[in-house]
Amino acid sequence: AETAAGVEVERTETDTNGEYMITGLSAGNYYVRSEEDLDSYIDEYYDNCAVTSPAISAGADLVTVHGGAATCGVHFVLAQGGEIRGRVTGAGQPLGEMWVAAHNFQNEVMARDDQLTTNGEYSIPGLPAGNYYVKTEIAGGWAAEWYDNVAVTGSSVSAGAAVVKVVQGVVTQGVNFDLAVGGVITGRVTDISGRPLSSVYVDAYGGNYDWIDCGDSTDTDGWYAVTGLSSGQYYLLTWCRGYPYVDEWYSNVSVNGDSDLAAGIPIKPGSVTGSVDFVLEPETNSLWAGVSNGTCCLDWSASAGRLYQVQISHDLIHWSNAVPGTNRFQSGRFMTNESNSRIRYAYPSPMGARPLFGRVKMVD
Repeated sequence: AETAAGVEVERTETDTNGEYMITGLSAGNYYVRSEEDLDSYIDEYYDNCAVTSPAISAGADLVTVHGGAATCGVHFVLAQGGEIRGRVTGAGQPLGEMWVAAHNFQNEVMARDDQLTTNGEYSIPGLPAGNYYVKTEIAGGWAAEWYDNVAVTGSSVSAGAAVVKVVQGVVTQGVNFDLAVGGVITGRVTDISGRPLSSVYVDAYGGNYDWIDCGDSTDTDGWYAVTGLSSGQYYLLTWCRGYPYVDEWYSNVSVNGDSDLAAGIPIKPGSVTGSVDFVLEPETNSLWAGVSNGTCCLDWSASAGRLYQVQISHDLIHWSNAVPGTNRFQSGRFMTNESNSRIRYAYPSPMGARPLFGRVKMVD
């Protein structure tokens, strides 16, 4: 059961007769949806609306719950979904432990398979009829691809990716991948005294500063290795995750500065580019603290009389004030329900100068 805003509040499982009961609901209106674990059937929102994206399906009916009373007759008759099958190889050899995902035309992941057989075969069942893009994820140093043989160069669907048509109840076969060994970028992260910084994440972005979900965390000596990169130009950005240091684009461009000054790193399949090092400066004029209350709340130790400025970003490039109409907070708490975003905050510099934002936190 989900609220009218799409927030799940309660769930349950069907018994051997296919019957279910969701309890503990307050009076109000709810959307109800199925989530079929075997994945061979199409999930639905009540009443008979196929789930075609992570959002609430258009036409779904709200179910009214009255306090202390049972609402009956909210039934589902699930249809057999379509299925995509194929094989994943690397340089002609079968690969395992590889994610393969089907995306709808809004580039939203509809279903995925991470249980490749020893022959590299995969299956993505339970798909509503329609057109999909299919993509492998970066794993084991292999460069990710969109079907059919199109490199992944960012979070968007790459130009030239082939459309895979799915028909309800029909298996679409032969959606195969033969991956190439990806390029590698290596380097070291230290502070200005030369001390290695461990557990700093180094993210890779494509040629248009498009995040590609590829990176690595530094080891105890500050070394990292970003693997599985397709041919192209990349930009690297640190994420300190708990250190009071200012994150940087390579080479020596503060995350708070102009990202257009970052140095692009050209990569070819199978190549290794070393000495892409970062020397991070300590934060000044800002405070740092952790994420609490799950991952949606940012707390810090606020000083009396200070007005803290908070901004939010989804790509670490474009920042906007966290709350429309006001961007100053006296308390030490900010909350957001925006997933896959990052928050930064600081108190303004003296004389009305631009505030220095030094703390960035992921909200996922």
